[in-house]
Amino acid sequence: MTLRPSKRASEVSPFIVMEVLRRANELEQKLQSEGAGKHQKVLRLEVGQPSTPPPQAVLDAVARASTSYTAALGIKELKEAISNHYASWYAVDVPCSAIAITTGSSGAFLAAFVSCFDADDRVAVAVPGYPCYRHVLRAVCAEVVEIAVDETTNFQPTVSQLQVEHDKKRLKGVVVASPSNPTGSVLSAEDLAALAKFCSENDIRLIVDEIYHGIGDAKHATAMALHKEIIVISSFSKYWCMTGFRVGWLATSDEELLSAVEKTLQNMCICAPSFSQHAAIAALSSECQPELAAHVKRYVNNQKVLADWLRRAGFEPFMPQGAFYLYARCREVLRRLEMKDSMQLCRTLLEQCHVACTPGVDFDVSRGNWYVRFSCCGSLADVTEAGERVLALVSKNTSTL
Repeated sequence: MTLRPSKRASEVSPFIVMEVLRRANELEQKLQSEGAGKHQKVLRLEVGQPSTPPPQAVLDAVARASTSYTAALGIKELKEAISNHYASWYAVDVPCSAIAITTGSSGAFLAAFVSCFDADDRVAVAVPGYPCYRHVLRAVCAEVVEIAVDETTNFQPTVSQLQVEHDKKRLKGVVVASPSNPTGSVLSAEDLAALAKFCSENDIRLIVDEIYHGIGDAKHATAMALHKEIIVISSFSKYWCMTGFRVGWLATSDEELLSAVEKTLQNMCICAPSFSQHAAIAALSSECQPELAAHVKRYVNNQKVLADWLRRAGFEPFMPQGAFYLYARCREVLRRLEMKDSMQLCRTLLEQCHVACTPGVDFDVSRGNWYVRFSCCGSLADVTEAGERVLALVSKNTSTL
């Protein structure tokens, strides 16, 4: 008898952007060892990782922080700071007792899915959308119901779409993101309230990913202002530039559910890193806000600059309302370059002009072959050079421009 991984594990798809990151790292090391010139550096537009470090106050807090275990739901001081953050940003009262500190948003989603859903429960997610929703739901044996969204729905699921699926067979959960990844679309306060009302009336658990709040020109409404059964998940990775700290939070006014989340966290991760929790308190201080707000302005400008270069190359970028990505249709570029799909295009961009980006199939298995996601949270110089390289590659390999 041959021992093999579980059937559950074999059915979990890879997170393609991390494979792109791995290959980009390898290529970067190879170029460095060969002493390649500056113009040959790998431009990293694949992952949603701000190129700037967190504010100095955050780094200073790390040096003073404890490295011991904390309570599974996190330290009181950080929960108080997050509570004050909701009051300041949204004028919404979220008590400390409604907040659980987690190992990034990933830890929050795992805890939420384990605590909310049983095997074979049907949970709806939008596609294109963050792939780990689907992958983790399948890992906990839930049934993923994919809701196809596009420009006509602002890349967000609608109540009518959810109603159709619920009528087929009962939905137990809905996961939405606003702003979303990869498209940066934002649910208006009215649309978010309509989704919440539908879920509440049908006993469906609504989980809202708010990790990209604060990034973009649009005003972002928090679901914590709506009914108590909603779960909101966020993280310090994006707006606060703390990806490697692995600290985020889950908030819900449902006390019974939060108790289940606490037991899940106790057993699955003990607690979020204590030094990261203390650093996160500093991140929420007022002294960090001017620096972070300046980063957001740069992201928005980067998106506009890169979109112009991409259009010149034949892409059709969807202009986001939030987050720091550009999701761009590449069908015309594929035609010009005589390529079959976005996977081939992204490999070519990385290997030939050293621009790392993510194929759309990571976010939408059925339609993603015609899309590419570019991350715009680096420097303006890198984004501009990436656009130049992409245009040069397309121009060199086609006579139709």
